[in-house]
Amino acid sequence: MRRVLKNITLKEDTIRDIESGNLDTDLFIRRINEYTSRANHLINTKMDDMDDEELLDSLEETFDIYYDEKDYLKMLTLKHGNHYSNFIIIMTDMYDENDNNVSYLGAVTSKAKTLGGIALDVKTLRRLTNSGDLLLIQKILTKATHPIVKREPYEELAVDEVDINSGRVDKNSDLYPYAAHVVKKETLTKYVLFDLKQYIAEATHQAKEIIGLSKSEDETLASVGKEFRAAYEKNANNGSLVKGEKVSVKYHQKPDKKRKGH
Repeated sequence: MRRVLKNITLKEDTIRDIESGNLDTDLFIRRINEYTSRANHLINTKMDDMDDEELLDSLEETFDIYYDEKDYLKMLTLKHGNHYSNFIIIMTDMYDENDNNVSYLGAVTSKAKTLGGIALDVKTLRRLTNSGDLLLIQKILTKATHPIVKREPYEELAVDEVDINSGRVDKNSDLYPYAAHVVKKETLTKYVLFDLKQYIAEATHQAKEIIGLSKSEDETLASVGKEFRAAYEKNANNGSLVKGEKVSVKYHQKPDKKRKGH
């Protein structure tokens, strides 16, 4: 699993607005507050106390989460109750009505991991899927490029559609709760907090680059920059500008259980 901070586009969005003649300083402040508030929510909430999906929902406000094959195997194991250890290509002698050879990407238990590269008949596929040793997750169609010597009658088999190449799990996917469990188990709070600190610092840096336009040698830009600087300072002084919370790993740590006899 990889966790990558989402891009902050505060400067880019504000410059685009300025160039189009939109000098909405309130929007500028709202954007700063949105970025900072997203990070503050996790900084102020003990992540160990959040349930799985609540944590993943919160992380996805500021991070893009990417999963690898091992993560998907863990999700499928949790969902189906069988310990899947590998993904393999399952070959068949089935062809559809358009002469496409049918094969499958499947998750397998240790009992079935040697089946890759062997053409299986439908009876064997059904036995393996019924036992839980094989889970078909993607149907693969390959156009026949040579005369078909052996053709097994085509049967539509149930496929639990999972795109492991995307590296993502959509919130509406039935895998999402299991992805959330994997994320919760593998998330190290101190690294998340370090990233959030960088996230807030980048948002602040971009905000200061915008108000820094007030020092531009270009009179028009300088005038615009002064408007944004005035709005920034006004909101900072009256408390309307959300400040990044102090990061404390200690706050997130669970208290040690008392040992017996103490």
